[in-house]
Amino acid sequence: MPFLASIFDNQGDEDKYWLFLAKGYDFWIYQIYREDLIEDARAKYNIHERHGMILYENSPSSVILSLVLKVIGADLQFKTEKPGTDLMYDDLICERLYGELLKGGGGSGNTVIMPLMRVPEELVNDPERFKEAKLDERLVLDANGKPVEFGYIYAFKYESVLTEPDKYPAIKAFWEKDTCPARKIYDDVAQYYQQLKEKYEHVDELDDDF
Repeated sequence: MPFLASIFDNQGDEDKYWLFLAKGYDFWIYQIYREDLIEDARAKYNIHERHGMILYENSPSSVILSLVLKVIGADLQFKTEKPGTDLMYDDLICERLYGELLKGGGGSGNTVIMPLMRVPEELVNDPERFKEAKLDERLVLDANGKPVEFGYIYAFKYESVLTEPDKYPAIKAFWEKDTCPARKIYDDVAQYYQQLKEKYEHVDELDDDF
């Protein structure tokens, strides 16, 4: 039980919750779109549809936690609610999403489909390579000829709340909501650990009787 003990035998209920997330899940990958820019592009280019939507699912990074969740019948994956724009922390950006203009879909011949795609930063920041890859013809550009960033992918390490508790207040509040699915999983694992402790303490008491 060392893994569970390292979480649930620590002091402070909130610290235990964040230890659980840090040790069990390590980090959270989430995605936020700039809906205002997407709507502007939709009107300008007659966009019929766009791609790139993801589900906000989380899976354990810990093999031990995965085994525990299987034993207690808990879900190995859970979905969070859609992150809001208050979670747009620039220092957590790991990918930028650009819009590629493709002819197709239903409607008129001018109808456009706009998949949201990742482009290596070295291409975006190198004008020559950018043109060689014909990205200036494929992507939605702003008035300065730069590709428009329609959204971002973020990577957040749960440990950050333990080491810098005031740095990401919106993320902290997001995960500490009573309605966050991780809360129930944490409670279920905590209950399982307590049952294990009581079971082995009872076994030790029986051994002491002989």
